[in-house]
Formats: sequence, structure tokens, C-alpha cells
Amino acid sequence: MPANVAIEPRMLLNDREADILRLMAEGANYEEIQEGIHFSYSSVKRHRHNLYQKIGATNALQAVLWYHDVGRETERQSCTDAQITVLGEPMATILSQIAYGDGTAEIVTVTHYSADSVKRFIQRMYTIIGVCSREQAALWFHNKPILFCRVNSCYALVTA
Repeated sequence: MPANVAIEPRMLLNDREADILRLMAEGANYEEIQEGIHFSYSSVKRHRHNLYQKIGATNALQAVLWYHDVGRETERQSCTDAQITVLGEPMATILSQIAYGDGTAEIVTVTHYSADSVKRFIQRMYTIIGVCSREQAALWFHNKPILFCRVNSCYALVTA
């Protein structure tokens, strides 16, 4: 995997976090946010805490300022220009290895999975990214601007 490729965590707001941030920017309080997304107080509070962490905010004012500076533009781009594909481990690693010409034996060595398991992961990955061969997977990988980010136990591959 290319070491110089990264994605900012703020690009990974889930739909609820984005909705909460948008409502906050519109001036909604907790009660109005609860009504707007039909979540309990504790769920709104948890999502709000998570979005603060993702965008680097420590309070509502910082979050709203971030939204006005960055969030609205990000929201527009994510709705129109980006397709988000999430590949769990080891598929993200396998994809990058295929893209750089590694064969099954090299992938088995790196991932410590059996050859049969690697082949199953490759077939699942082909389905997820919509290709039918190693060559197409490599082209898909190299011909799209791809950003990687580790999210819990998954790599998010964000493509435009």
C-alpha cells in the first residue's frame, strides 16, 4: 500500500453524523436534532461526540465553524463526485498487492492466509469493485484517485 496516501478522518462522517452537523449548523438544539433524525438523546449525544472526534472539534462552535469552512464543500463533493467502497482486511491489502504485480504466492506470504482463502477474498473483492480479473483490478486501482484510511478494522477506499 502506498505510504504517502491518506485520507482525513473528517471525510468519513457517517450519514447520521453529517445530518447532526448540518442541523447544528442550522442552529438546532438537542431536542430539535432528536426530532429531525428520530434518535434518542443519548444516541444524538454519542453521534455528536463521534463527529467532534472525526473533525477535531472540542465543542459545538468549532464543529459549526468547521462545517461552514469545510463541511458543506465536502458534503457536496461526496454526494456528487465520490463513490465510497469499504474493503475489510485483507481485501484492501490484496488489492494493493495485485495492483503492484504480486501473485497468489506472494499474497499468501504477506497475509498468512491459505491460497484457497486468498482466492476467495479475491473473488469477493472483484464483486465489490466490479471487475473480473487481476488486470482489471490493477487498472481500477491505478486509474482512480484512491485514498486509504484505516477505520476500526477496515480500510476505506475512497474513489472519485
